[in-house]
Amino acid sequence: MVSFETHYSRLPPKFTTRRPPLSNLEALLTELSGTGREREQMACALDILAFAPVPVRPPAALRNRIVLAIQQPQGPSFVEGSSFFARASQLEWDERAPGIHVKTLYFEPDTGSRTALVRLAPATAFPPHTHRGIEDVYMLEGEMWVGEVQMRPGDYCRAPEGSDHADVRSGPQGSLSVVVSR
Repeated sequence: MVSFETHYSRLPPKFTTRRPPLSNLEALLTELSGTGREREQMACALDILAFAPVPVRPPAALRNRIVLAIQQPQGPSFVEGSSFFARASQLEWDERAPGIHVKTLYFEPDTGSRTALVRLAPATAFPPHTHRGIEDVYMLEGEMWVGEVQMRPGDYCRAPEGSDHADVRSGPQGSLSVVVSR
């Protein structure tokens, strides 16, 4: 059997230089060792422990799954770089009134700015309201009326701050729109 000292002396010089002391680890070594020599042997063993295992390359399928899991942002909303992202399919609909569901994609508490998906059930009237700021609506599905103006997918409406809407309603198939309030 090769002695500890012989094994340790065979390591390349870059692996035998001592790392800076870690106070908790150093204290534990002192507590567990009976003698100074035993403490030094334990410290040397810890120094080379990382080099003891034989590297193993996982199977390609497992490696790919792990890499994808690491790269996939977690949660329904996240920041990547300087951009904010929301995965609408992972967010819950909030029923604000019968037939009116909202899925908030982004909300800025300091300013009250909000970006949301708004889904109206078929033939649902939206309650009368006054816009506290500018509101942009972009229709995605179905149809909706704002007063006497019919909106279909791809249509856009901008309501200025202070404007009133007393007659907003969905069509017979309901509607889905992106609403940005600021």
